[in-house]
Amino acid sequence: MTAVTRGLAQDALASQMRAKASAYRWLVLACAWGALLITFVDRLAWGNLAATVGQSLGLQIGALGVFVTAFYVGYVAANVGGGIATDLFGPRKALTLSLLLLGLCTCLFGQVSSVPAGLALQAMMGLAAGCDYSACVKLTAAWFDIKSRGRAIGLPMTATSLAVVLTNALIPRLLGTQSWHRIYEGMGIATVVFGLCCLALVRDGPLSGQAPRHRLLVGSLFKNRDLLLLAVAGFGAMWGTWGFTFWANALMNKGHGLSVPEAGGITMLFGVGAIFSKPLIGLLSDWLGGKRKPLVVACLLGFALLLLAFGSLHDAAQFRFIAPFWASRPLRTVHCLP
Repeated sequence: MTAVTRGLAQDALASQMRAKASAYRWLVLACAWGALLITFVDRLAWGNLAATVGQSLGLQIGALGVFVTAFYVGYVAANVGGGIATDLFGPRKALTLSLLLLGLCTCLFGQVSSVPAGLALQAMMGLAAGCDYSACVKLTAAWFDIKSRGRAIGLPMTATSLAVVLTNALIPRLLGTQSWHRIYEGMGIATVVFGLCCLALVRDGPLSGQAPRHRLLVGSLFKNRDLLLLAVAGFGAMWGTWGFTFWANALMNKGHGLSVPEAGGITMLFGVGAIFSKPLIGLLSDWLGGKRKPLVVACLLGFALLLLAFGSLHDAAQFRFIAPFWASRPLRTVHCLP
């Protein structure tokens, strides 16, 4: 074989490998999307099950928020540690461990019979779920270059909104035939199975090893003014988003007399609007050449105004009209773009 022939063969082999890698990265993106979907279904199911669980455990409606607080105490702590773990051990291992532990804790929560045990398991669920975002974002960044990263990030972010749709469409119906115990156990088993699938299918990406390794200086993060301001903005956005998601159903039911299916349907519209807006904001970000700040500002302003508007409404027709427009604020996508 001549040198020219060998060179052509090597070029053909390299071309085939690039084509396979290009196709495989969409499988990785699908796994990241599925991981976010299933972890958010696990946590958002509480919005529909809270009243039933509260009755089972002898809690008043005003006390149900302690379970959400317990979850997010663990989740906030794990987000910091989860990001560091993702950098140290790779997104594949971090994501798999997150799914397996979350599935186990979710399954165990379906068996609780006391408030202290429930609070402890919710905190453990938050700790287990804390790695999902950092791992999924790093996987996406490792398989998609900067030119296509906006749209790539936008697609997995639709999973969180679809989770809102699925939980509000399915959980009230399941509750008519299954106990809340069985629903949590089923979600836990599904999460473990998907975690094992990710372990078998996902690989850390080709771009993950291109950046030089540095010693982790966590303290330096607190000196980054832009990062701190983004964190404050994100705090406000998540305050409104998840405050609505976890409390809207119960408050529309108790405060405005809507039935559980009616309240769930309105919250479902909230998720439907965001499903469309998140990939669109990723495309817009790529089209603008990677400019993020104007998008963040516009999303936050629109979100705040519509939050105020939603709080002043009184009947189901008004809620249904405003919910999808309010949800069309893809804050998470623009916050997560590397």
